[in-house]
Amino acid sequence: MYLSCLLDKSEFEGSDNVALGILAYDWDNKFTINADICWGHPSGKLEAEVFAEPAPVNKESVATIKDKLPDLVSKLRDVIRDNPPK
Repeated sequence: MYLSCLLDKSEFEGSDNVALGILAYDWDNKFTINADICWGHPSGKLEAEVFAEPAPVNKESVATIKDKLPDLVSKLRDVIRDNPPK
């Protein structure tokens, strides 16, 4: 699930898209989850993340993401404000 912002023009390395994502993965039947704020192509710069590596999907990891979500939304707003249109 993504909350994405497409900027008219950005100060950041040619990317005009920044998103807050909550991502669930299924690698080898090991379900993992993470949440982050990341710039789109071509940079892919990571602005923030909840876990350094995707965490197992369980009550604790989902609760941690839920608890950190307000901070991630605030960070996304800061990133958007710091990259006004030229």
